[in-house]
Amino acid sequence: MNVLKLELNRAFVNRNMLISLFIGIILSLADIFLFSKYYLSQDMVLVQAWIGTNYFFVYNSIFFALLPILACLPFGGSLFNDIESGYDKNICIKVSRMDYISSKCIATFLSGFFAVSVPLLLDLFIVAGLFPNKQPELLCFMVGGATLDCNLFSEVFAYNASLYCLVYILTDGLFAGAIALISLAVTKLSGSFFTVVVVPFVLYIFQGLVMIGDSNGNWSVLGMINPTQQVVTKWYQMLIAYCVILIGSLIVSILYNRKRDIL
Repeated sequence: MNVLKLELNRAFVNRNMLISLFIGIILSLADIFLFSKYYLSQDMVLVQAWIGTNYFFVYNSIFFALLPILACLPFGGSLFNDIESGYDKNICIKVSRMDYISSKCIATFLSGFFAVSVPLLLDLFIVAGLFPNKQPELLCFMVGGATLDCNLFSEVFAYNASLYCLVYILTDGLFAGAIALISLAVTKLSGSFFTVVVVPFVLYIFQGLVMIGDSNGNWSVLGMINPTQQVVTKWYQMLIAYCVILIGSLIVSILYNRKRDIL
């Protein structure tokens, strides 16, 4: 029995994935509509119009605030649903617990990556057809933030602004996948599907507000994954934050399911 293939199919072919993609795409299209309405006739470029770096409207803030919901909704609550329905018992009769939970983790990570990166990538493709792919003016706020103040991926931004967007889409997708795994890790403490999906969001917002950056750097995940880089982030801070989320969630999920009485 190919449990990984089964879990991947469940992760990508379900109503919650469609809902998550719909929310992300609607936010992207709304941002494109407003930016085009007010700035299409002006001397604006692709990197200024993309939702990830467009600080003119609120949709950037909404998208990155809701990122955990978009990441966790597709498959983050699947372990809870499996336990409630008894589905896990039927699966673990045919495969080992380790095969089951490892496949669950892979599918959850990839579903979170997909649900967040696709709207960002689609937005970039659309604005690429509306605005020229050139470097922005040197005196604009974005250039100062990316190359002078925050430094993260500053060489990429200086070389090619659209490549900077693609690097951040990959980065945000990886963080989304790791955040989706938090849902699996908190399943034991959750009493409903809603709780499983919302707990990572609450932790994300709380941590993001409490650990917001200063001149010494930034430990706020909410701040570091936003491509506008309104707070200073060092590369090692992003790497440490990512490893803590990813490895911590995996360890808790695996240990919980190894000890849990399934059969």
